[in-house]
Amino acid sequence: MMRTFIFFVLTLSLPFLAMAETVGPKITIDVEEGPNPWNHLEFHNDPNNFQFAIVTDRTGGHRPGIFEDAMIKLNLLQPEFVMSIGDLIEGENTPEKVEHEWDEFTGFIDNLQMPFFYVPGNHDIKNDMMAKIWKKRFGRAYHHFVYKDVLFLCVNSEDPKFHIGDEQIAYFKKALEDNPDVRWTLAFLHRPFWGYSQEEIEESNWDDFSALLQGRKHTVFAGHWHDYVKYVRNDMKHIVLATTGGGSRLRGPAWGEFDHVVWVTMTNEGPVIANLMLEGIWDENVRTEDMAESTQNVFRGMAVRGGSVILEDPSAGKVTTQVRIENTADVPMKIAAKFEPHSILSVDNASFELTVPPNSMEDHPVTVSWKEPGSLAGAGPLTLLYTITYQFPNHQPIDMEGKHAITIDQVFSLPESSQSMHVDGDLSEWEDFPFEVQDQGQVYRGFEGWNGPEDSSFQFAVKQDKGTVYLAIKTVDDILIFNPDRSPDDKDSVEVWIDARPEAERSKGIGSEEKPEFLKLAVTLSDNPDEMILVEDSSRPEGVEFASSKHEGYFDLEIGIPQKVFDSKQGGEWKTLRLNVGQNDRDMTGRVKSLWWRPYWRSAATYEGSGTFSRF
Repeated sequence: MMRTFIFFVLTLSLPFLAMAETVGPKITIDVEEGPNPWNHLEFHNDPNNFQFAIVTDRTGGHRPGIFEDAMIKLNLLQPEFVMSIGDLIEGENTPEKVEHEWDEFTGFIDNLQMPFFYVPGNHDIKNDMMAKIWKKRFGRAYHHFVYKDVLFLCVNSEDPKFHIGDEQIAYFKKALEDNPDVRWTLAFLHRPFWGYSQEEIEESNWDDFSALLQGRKHTVFAGHWHDYVKYVRNDMKHIVLATTGGGSRLRGPAWGEFDHVVWVTMTNEGPVIANLMLEGIWDENVRTEDMAESTQNVFRGMAVRGGSVILEDPSAGKVTTQVRIENTADVPMKIAAKFEPHSILSVDNASFELTVPPNSMEDHPVTVSWKEPGSLAGAGPLTLLYTITYQFPNHQPIDMEGKHAITIDQVFSLPESSQSMHVDGDLSEWEDFPFEVQDQGQVYRGFEGWNGPEDSSFQFAVKQDKGTVYLAIKTVDDILIFNPDRSPDDKDSVEVWIDARPEAERSKGIGSEEKPEFLKLAVTLSDNPDEMILVEDSSRPEGVEFASSKHEGYFDLEIGIPQKVFDSKQGGEWKTLRLNVGQNDRDMTGRVKSLWWRPYWRSAATYEGSGTFSRF
């Protein structure tokens, strides 16, 4: 059975009929018998509660922009009003400079959508000249008010310097006598007199002021020290606030050094105090569509592309290519990049920095050289490590790290086998494995979990005879996991991709929408041959052979593919094809790590013609 209730929040001191006519917040909700999906319906909306904010020292070595940012964030928080505890300007030595400082400060306050209550600090009233300017602009240097049965005392701790004058003591004595039954009293002053020596306390007249508060519930807020400390005096909280832009080493909460605003919720049991760090307060633009798209462009590896080349003449010993850096954001993009050392390849000017204007791209020339042309067959890619920085409006700089693989490639000849080949998983008949994958630049995914070649890596070789193309793949894998219930790319396996279409049609493999018009084999270990090899297409090409052998810390694979499979793609005797080999490493925890000989064909890092083999 379901019943609908309307719960009203009412002012209990009014007569019943008046309550019905002045209904406040309410909820209409269907309540079922038995359990309901909430804890209770006693809403935390006492009309006597209210919220206000406190800002603290702006000066004493002020850092431009911090206090102004606080004003913006207070408008986000929407307190009912804002209190201060002084040191709002630095305080110069001429009236003209002081007036200018106050003009600047009141300009900040003009942006607030709620009342702001001034309390002077030692930087605001240093001398008689500054006291006169304060009086001209703001009138009284101390005052009080009552809001929702809470008494607010705004005290001048510079009356004169480091002192609460006798007239001020008499003023607050009367204010307290006129309001004996308020539910709480809050005092705001700049200097935390209670934290000084007894001699200084006596000099300040603090004991006389503090005595006025005895016997009533109260809380005191001060600043001046630029580091946060909570004290308890006479069982009441006395809190020294940190900074809202004033000089600070900003070593963090343990040191009491941070920029903040204080959020106070006034309840019948006293103030509930929350220190809100300025860097933790954001508006609805904390992440915009432009920011999301731009940063995702970096995370997907789309910001840095190109550079890889296929050489017609490897004996040249040097090649110049271009790395393209694209900025898709509406703000400038800074990139700081550095090539990692390579065993075979070297780069002129191995590090560089650029600023790319909004919504544009720049090409950076890269000159790569090598000594032995024959060494390119086994050369892993160059790894370019980079940091991209964006400075979006009203944000701290965003730094994103990435890597880009640059391969100096060539067309590889497919050697003829000098002996009869057998697909049996025994690789002893293979003399060498010229193609190695053991460089971090060849890790396509799971980069953060890859612990080096001993974790996972592989070598492979390719041969042909009159009727078959053979691959031998020797892996290293410290933990072997072959779970038949998982997909091939979610367990230890090897993938072989072959694109044998005519050169004009051959896949460039760019982007995730590339159609799988190539032979894709995923091979893993299993006692059941039908579970060993999986093909992305609906059927496996006729005549494909495969075998494997498992060892301690590694497994070997051997694959034979009839050449007629490639002939059918090219409408006659095939001439060239593209080949790529990858290893998926699934350890006990963490993401699967995938390593590829050439850049993954469906990633932005791929390039036209990568991994090309010639039959002749």
